[in-house]
Amino acid sequence: MTCSSMPHVSGTPPSCYCSDGYFFNSSGSICQACHPLCSTCSSNTENDCKICSIMAHVTGAIPSCYCTDNFFYNDTGKLCQACHPLCATCTSNTENTCLTCASLAHISSNITSCYCSDGYFYNSSGPLCQACHPLCAKCSSNTQNDCESCSSLLHVTGTPPSCYCERNYYYSANDM
Repeated sequence: MTCSSMPHVSGTPPSCYCSDGYFFNSSGSICQACHPLCSTCSSNTENDCKICSIMAHVTGAIPSCYCTDNFFYNDTGKLCQACHPLCATCTSNTENTCLTCASLAHISSNITSCYCSDGYFYNSSGPLCQACHPLCAKCSSNTQNDCESCSSLLHVTGTPPSCYCERNYYYSANDM
């Protein structure tokens, strides 16, 4: 028998060993794959890492390898995937399940999600939380002028998404 006749085995008899990325499972007498975040592992478990994977965004002290902040382990893709930009840390195989929020201005949170505070909207292409138009108390994720509710400033009226100044009044950015 040669070492190479068994899957994922290297060496020359009698010194056969599991290839990198595999560990010897004594109960099944086979080489089994390490956890994807481990480059090499030992013992009888896939999670006992000797060396962390060089995969992007993997960190940790041996034997625990894990995804860096702003990333989570995706079981389906077997890689570290970016969290939603408003999350500092996330989990549960989804970018939107936040454990903690990014430390940016105007971010609020509930149990598992981070969102822009009232008076701000999420903008994926610019500063993440941008101010709504001053006539809006809340605006949608699309634009600063798409009001969900109108400001409580004097002489502002309307029904969302249109907030405007009452008759005989006008909006001036210089007066704000």
